[in-house]
Amino acid sequence: NIEEVLITRLGNIGGQYNQKIEEYKFQNCEIQEWDLLNADTSRFRLRPTTFELTVYSFDQKGDAQGNSRVGFDLKNGQEI
Repeated sequence: NIEEVLITRLGNIGGQYNQKIEEYKFQNCEIQEWDLLNADTSRFRLRPTTFELTVYSFDQKGDAQGNSRVGFDLKNGQEI
């Protein structure tokens, strides 16, 4: 199992490069499938127990306005 996978989406906000605009967090992931496509590329499918999405908000000037977060426990079918 893989304990945690964190994927961060970056953007250009208000002239500032590499600002976090979204984060996806998958936890307690079971590896379902793993393919070695070539010498430097793999593809795998994970089955996470929990999933969280965080979206960062900015105003028209590019100033941070906070964030929104939603999470779901896929094992128990409940929002976290």
